[in-house]
Amino acid sequence: MRGMQISNREKWIKCIGWIAIIHVVFILIWLIINIILSITVPATFDQGVPLMEAGLEYHSTLVGYVAMDHGSKSIVMLVTILVPIGMYFLLPNKSFASVTGLIAGVSGFLIYSVSFMLQAVSVAYAINLYQIHTTEYGRQFAMHVFEWTMLEGGFSTSLYVLSNLLLACWVILYSKQLFNENKRLRLFGYIVGGSLIIGYLTSWVFLMFGHHALHLVTETIGMLFLLWLGLIGMRLVRGQVN
Repeated sequence: MRGMQISNREKWIKCIGWIAIIHVVFILIWLIINIILSITVPATFDQGVPLMEAGLEYHSTLVGYVAMDHGSKSIVMLVTILVPIGMYFLLPNKSFASVTGLIAGVSGFLIYSVSFMLQAVSVAYAINLYQIHTTEYGRQFAMHVFEWTMLEGGFSTSLYVLSNLLLACWVILYSKQLFNENKRLRLFGYIVGGSLIIGYLTSWVFLMFGHHALHLVTETIGMLFLLWLGLIGMRLVRGQVN
């Protein structure tokens, strides 16, 4: 009986690890697709044409692309909720810090999922509205919806900031509890978590003044988080946890 319990535990650990790895691979694949698309089908912006109109014209030629991108990422984020849940049950001793980390991790991925889905639906609605309406009023409304949701970020940007702050707490708390025998991995977790907090809090301050200057910085920090998640996934698959 005990041997069966150990076997089931090992399967559960590997399952969590593979979910984390698939998450990283999936996000990287979409990143590569976006880069290839930007090179093969570059966006053109004519002088005097508003950015929101040029953006809608561009995305209208790629029917369903944005919805597929953000919609599929939303599903992946939702499935990845199993990672913090699974890691919580791997802890031998449940403490306040472990429960806090569980709540932060689950909430972070859930909010990320909701944010992606809301943006996918809103942008798809704006593109469809722009295509079917011939009146100036209808097209103007579609352009403003696109500008608010896609270009300005709208509510999704605030949700991104909140979700990344929650994920930062999860990274920091669980780096110590699950990998305390590996000082390098624990330190890397602290660096990733601290960078997420500093980067997104600073980004939030800039956003309050209407600036998106730190977008590249937060994207870079996001890549560090993917690297951390990938390393954790590989260690879980190999059974290299406390």
